[in-house]
Amino acid sequence: MVTSSWESFAVMVGGASGALTGLIFVVVSLDRDRIVQHPRMRANAARTLVLLILPLLVCLLILVPGEPRWVVGAALLAVAATTLYGLLRIPRHSLGSEHSRLAEVVDRRETSYVIAGLLAVAGMVLLADRPAGLYWIVPAIFLAILTGVLNAWLFLVGDPQGSRP
Repeated sequence: MVTSSWESFAVMVGGASGALTGLIFVVVSLDRDRIVQHPRMRANAARTLVLLILPLLVCLLILVPGEPRWVVGAALLAVAATTLYGLLRIPRHSLGSEHSRLAEVVDRRETSYVIAGLLAVAGMVLLADRPAGLYWIVPAIFLAILTGVLNAWLFLVGDPQGSRP
């Protein structure tokens, strides 16, 4: 069973993740026609949504009452695999020389590997019935939210060194 000491963490992160995801949905719906016409904007919107929904899903798994650690571990492995698959399926578009270093960092696939890898390690440790596996989700969630927010910034306001599509 996942310890109750993680409950506050999961409630706070899940709430923040849900709020950020909802805001992105609102922005996308308000600018839908322009986003549909630009493949890079569609890809950025999809990547942002995946990265911001991920912490919500992880926190949902932690908050299920009475769930054994090995079940949380198996579910985290499934979420890690699904997230990696989803992020890698989103097409990458050449950023060109007009974009800043920030845009290049946010668009790198290595971030997807690290996030999925951290979640997979958390899942494997929990499958071994060790509560320390929960600590591996903290950097995964941190990186997902940080990358999602940076991606949202570039998506919403554009890159200061480049033009917004």
